[in-house]
Amino acid sequence: MTYIIIHALAPIFVIMLLGYYAGKAKMVVNSNVSLLNVFVMDFALPAALFSATVQTSWHGIISQSPLILLLVLSMWIAYAALYFICTLGFKKSPQDAAVLTLTVALPNYAALGLPILGSVLGETPGTSLSVAVSIACGSVLMTPFCLLILEREKARASGETQGSTLMLLPVLMWRSVTKPIVWGPLLGVLFSSRPSG
Repeated sequence: MTYIIIHALAPIFVIMLLGYYAGKAKMVVNSNVSLLNVFVMDFALPAALFSATVQTSWHGIISQSPLILLLVLSMWIAYAALYFICTLGFKKSPQDAAVLTLTVALPNYAALGLPILGSVLGETPGTSLSVAVSIACGSVLMTPFCLLILEREKARASGETQGSTLMLLPVLMWRSVTKPIVWGPLLGVLFSSRPSG
C-alpha cells in the first residue's frame, strides 16, 4: 500500500519541482501563472470531470448518494467546529476564520484526489466520479458559507445595513454553481442519465 501511495504522489512532486525549476530559470513568469490557473480550473479539470461523470452509468451515480451525504455532513461539521474554535478560542477575525476553516474543511480534491484515488482504487469512472462529487459538494455547499461571512463582514466594515445575511446565501450558491468546475461534472451527470439508444 505504501508503494502505491508513493507511486501516486511521486508524479505530483516531480511536477512541482519542474514548476519550481521553470520559475527559477525564468521560463515561466509569475504574472503568467494566473493564466495557467484559469486554464486548469476553467477548462482542463471541468473537462476531465465531465469525462469521468459522463462515462458512469446512472446507477453508478445514484450509488454515490451515501458519499455525498457523508461528505456534506463531515465538511459542515468540520467547518462549524473550526470556525468557532478560531473565533472564540484564538480570537481570529470572522474573515480570517472563514478562509482558514474553508481551507481545512475543504481539502484540495482537485489536485490530489484524482491521482491518489486512481492509483489506490484503480482507474475506473467510479473513482473519478467520487472526486467529481467531492468537488461539487465543496464548491456548491461549502464555498458559499465562506463567501457569506466575507460579504457580511465587508458590509459591516463599510457601514452598510442589510437584511438577514442568510438572504445572500442563494445568490452566493448560484455564483458557485455557475463555475465550470461545478457545472462540468453536473453536465456529465445529465448526459449520463439519458436513456441509451
